[in-house]
Amino acid sequence: PWLLVKIVATMTAQVCLYAALLHVSIALAATLVNLMPIWIMLLSIPLFGERIGPWRWCAALIGFSGVILILEPWGQGINWWAVLPIISAIGYGTAQTVNKFFDKDIPSPLINMYSQLGIALISIVLVLILGTDSTIDAGWHFGVIVLIGIFGGVGQLCLVVAARMDSPSNLAPFQYVDVLFGLTLGWIFFREWPVDQLFPGALLLVGAGLIVMWRQRLKDQKAKNAALQASAKAG
Repeated sequence: PWLLVKIVATMTAQVCLYAALLHVSIALAATLVNLMPIWIMLLSIPLFGERIGPWRWCAALIGFSGVILILEPWGQGINWWAVLPIISAIGYGTAQTVNKFFDKDIPSPLINMYSQLGIALISIVLVLILGTDSTIDAGWHFGVIVLIGIFGGVGQLCLVVAARMDSPSNLAPFQYVDVLFGLTLGWIFFREWPVDQLFPGALLLVGAGLIVMWRQRLKDQKAKNAALQASAKAG
């Protein structure tokens, strides 16, 4: 069942992100997707029984405040296309978190392969049902799609391996490098530079993730020290 959850969550995340990128800047989408660490932290409460202290609850409030500042609902209204990266963050965060439920004896590439096969089958069914008004009318279009598949597959495999080796809450804040890549690539290829829209909200979102990472590391270190002390007493 966890494989099915991973497939559906990843599929939802990918569809929402690809749809959003047609209507919002790369940097904006990359920034909002980085709500994922906070979602992973919250999801760890019911799934792993993790206890969240006041520091991380404050981080969650700071992160959501950053999202509100980026969306600017008090201006011309919410750009609903910008909500899709948030849904994508929930999907990717769920998919990354459930990796912890897979048996450690199962190779990570195998998990990734089954997940991608499931996503491919669902995609084919959706295309057959919904149809499409566009076609691949240039060779380079096909090449770009292949590159997306390669980079996406390698990225998903790396996430699976990392999530099985460490705590999801500890790994998730490293996703914030996406903001820098989003700004850089958006400017290089599309001359996008949405700094006025992203800041200061992006700073709050990144800061919230760093707080989550800091508190999680302190918690892991305390647990490790307690285990060593217990082992020493037993010896």
